[in-house]
Amino acid sequence: MARPNGNTRTNAAAIGCQVILTCLGLSALAFMPAAGGDLLVLSIGDRSGNTALRLALAHGGRPVGPGPVPGSVVVRGDRDRLRDASRGLPIFILAAPRAGCGSSA
Repeated sequence: MARPNGNTRTNAAAIGCQVILTCLGLSALAFMPAAGGDLLVLSIGDRSGNTALRLALAHGGRPVGPGPVPGSVVVRGDRDRLRDASRGLPIFILAAPRAGCGSSA
């Protein structure tokens, strides 16, 4: 019969950390936008979405519809171009899943 090695707490903590890191990694992938296509542009501090929309239009984005939260807009455009233009601004660029982001289908 095997005897416990006394490291059960350490093993449980290591497994817990691995589970948390895996969940964080999968969450990051879920919100990472594709290189092109529909993007959710979220402006922090501008509940009207004007900043996000102006930035997107100025850098080749085409409006698709309003985003699911105030200050956001769904645009079709190039992720890298919008990301570079928004560097240093309080703007997030996320994946825009069809469900909940301006799509009726």
